[in-house]
Amino acid sequence: GMRGSKHHILDGPVGCGKSFALAVIVQWARAQGWLVFYVPRGQEWTRGGYYYLNELTGLWDTPIQAQKVLREFLDSHGEMLEQIKCRVPDPIFLGEAAALGRIPGPQEITMPENSTVKDLVEKGLDVQAAASNIVVRLRQELDLVTEFPVLIAVDEFNSWFTFSEYHQFLDFKKTRQIHAKELGMVSAFRRMETSRQLFVGAFSQSTAVGKLPLELPGAPKRFRIDVARADKEEIHAAIRYYHKQNLLHNEPQEDAINRLFFLTNGNGAELRKLVRYI
Repeated sequence: GMRGSKHHILDGPVGCGKSFALAVIVQWARAQGWLVFYVPRGQEWTRGGYYYLNELTGLWDTPIQAQKVLREFLDSHGEMLEQIKCRVPDPIFLGEAAALGRIPGPQEITMPENSTVKDLVEKGLDVQAAASNIVVRLRQELDLVTEFPVLIAVDEFNSWFTFSEYHQFLDFKKTRQIHAKELGMVSAFRRMETSRQLFVGAFSQSTAVGKLPLELPGAPKRFRIDVARADKEEIHAAIRYYHKQNLLHNEPQEDAINRLFFLTNGNGAELRKLVRYI
């Protein structure tokens, strides 16, 4: 379980329910009144959108992803964020806005005194050039929150320890692939071991997520929780749940449930696919 340690990785074979387990933890924490920073698709932080090197930080900014992250956080927890004071006084560096380049004038913004974390998030939605570094600042602020218990939950966590889909243009003959740790937002959030708050990462075994180094920096081996395949009781419970949610027309019969259990070998993803046919 979650006793003693604050940092956990959900690991296990493909389709064993890591994402589902993480989503359940997030739902539980929110129901208990926790502030939850939830990244359901970590890989989205490493691909697509617009990216550029921020000369002031030496890392790559991804302002479009940053604004999406801020918007989702505000939508999930706006009222709580209003009650949390900003505790880091340092100015925030500006970057570029998508396709507009640098904004002329001062290259940093300072949050006024008595700002709340909601003000900080809204500033990132107003000023796209600041969005990436506001997500970085948010990571610092989350560690200092005392008003509520805090959970940081990241799915596809392993995509933050491999190469991103971005490339740096070096000259006419050469580009180099940018590693996820060179992206400002990823770099701030992937350092699990420095987190003062509860941090749960889930691995994606999808082949789309790059191959991992054996030792994850900052993710101690012993904190991996292997999510086992479901046993017969859990499969029964899942099928009854699907029936209750009207995903199944007929009340599932015992032999159909047993058949599904043997067919899927307790694999949650396969169960969801096959359950329609009983």
